[in-house]
Amino acid sequence: MTQFDMPVGKSESYAGGFTAPSGTSSVAVNDSRARANGVVGGTGPALSRVAAPLRHDWACSWPEEEASSDLREARVTIRVTVDVGGRAERVEVLGSPQPSFAAAARACARSETFLTARDDAGRETPGTTAPFVVHFVR
Repeated sequence: MTQFDMPVGKSESYAGGFTAPSGTSSVAVNDSRARANGVVGGTGPALSRVAAPLRHDWACSWPEEEASSDLREARVTIRVTVDVGGRAERVEVLGSPQPSFAAAARACARSETFLTARDDAGRETPGTTAPFVVHFVR
């Protein structure tokens, strides 16, 4: 077990992405130049963030088309383009076991609210989430 990284720090939870012991982000940071007080080469603390799901405990309905299947769970990987109001503009399915689960994940994402992306000055801007998994269980 020598090929892994272990995040360490003072946070209550690991948000994902890149990490620093004194980082403060509550969402995954995907910029490898990021540091605890901003991005290297910036003029001060960066206020930017990527769009992200507001909640992590989605309750997505099992697709009716799969009611008679033997499946008990399914995972669909999606990426969502979010408008400045925190609503899904576009839902891209990156992986799904069946088309019915892809459609259900799209519908579920469209019913959710998202954290909007922010530029370096902290202004809300349209943005795209990092890929994440919608987990269906019955």
